[in-house]
Amino acid sequence: MGLMAGCVNNASSEEVNKELEKNINRLQDSVLKMEEKIDAQTATIKKLEERIASNEKTSSLISDSYAKKTDLTYYDELISQTMKSETAILHDAKIKGDQLLLRITYAEKVDDDQAPNGFNLNQFEDATLSIDKKKPIYLLETPSKLVRVEWKEVMNESGLIELFKNDGEVVFIREIYIP
Repeated sequence: MGLMAGCVNNASSEEVNKELEKNINRLQDSVLKMEEKIDAQTATIKKLEERIASNEKTSSLISDSYAKKTDLTYYDELISQTMKSETAILHDAKIKGDQLLLRITYAEKVDDDQAPNGFNLNQFEDATLSIDKKKPIYLLETPSKLVRVEWKEVMNESGLIELFKNDGEVVFIREIYIP
């Protein structure tokens, strides 16, 4: 690159040009280093933006989860206030035609801090219930997650259930404790 400059302090134009070229080269190196830093900072910013977006999604999921938990608490309270429920021990289940026969023992759950599971059961009446296919049955998939199940999944179950009744008829069944 040829540059032309006037003479200063009796310096030759060639010396001035060399000095200017050195300065230009230093500036170009400096610009390249700055571009590398900018690229690195841009990559860091992109990662942070992705984390922020992920955190916003997580926050939204937590908020939704809390709202659903609140809804479930509300519905649970509504059901307990408007329907009669009874606790029973499910011994076994059999399918007979379009009915599910549940062999149960009605029981009362009594809190007991000394018991390993925190309660005792006062058992008082054996019965066999005939349940229509339209009645929903929910079993615990985990200690805190209920899932609706088909009849065949009830066949191998035993445990503590809650029977919700309307005018004496069972309308909903849910498992309340996994033995």
